[in-house]
Amino acid sequence: MSSKELQVLKEEEKTLINLHTKLSDQLNRLKVEELALITMIRLETGGNTSTETEMSTSNQGVVTEKENKQEELQLSVAAERIFESEEMEEEEEEEDEEDSEDDGAKQLMSFLEELTSKKT
Repeated sequence: MSSKELQVLKEEEKTLINLHTKLSDQLNRLKVEELALITMIRLETGGNTSTETEMSTSNQGVVTEKENKQEELQLSVAAERIFESEEMEEEEEEEDEEDSEDDGAKQLMSFLEELTSKKT
């Protein structure tokens, strides 16, 4: 394999890794947005029923409010986990890129050593 072909493959690999990272980021953003929309819908539907329940008993209204706050907390924790996993994936990809670059350099060095040993 010529060095030109190797360079083209490395460029393609970088492009694909970059594309994968961007798509993963977009997917994570969409997941967070979906969670936010689900929360808004639940709060709106829960808000209508909580008004009715507060009229009948104030105790049930407090329970509904606690449930809404608990759900919001769970969603914020889930969003944080998504962002943390995204950051970890990016770090792993960067490490993989560095490792692959190191492996490529080692392969190139061994190839050059073979060539020089064959000439002598």
